[in-house]
Amino acid sequence: MQTDEITFKIIGCAIKLDNTLGNGFQKVIYQRCLAFELRKAAWILLGKRANYFL
Repeated sequence: MQTDEITFKIIGCAIKLDNTLGNGFQKVIYQRCLAFELRKAAWILLGKRANYFL
């Protein structure tokens, strides 16, 4: 998979999350929800290393 495709999928998950939750939550809530969305998109996250990837 090309870098552009991966970037497109990650940004798409982040935008979906932002549209769904909006603002006002603590950072940890967004992190958990984004991890869930990325897993749904068939991405495997390796704990805290995902923060550096994003």
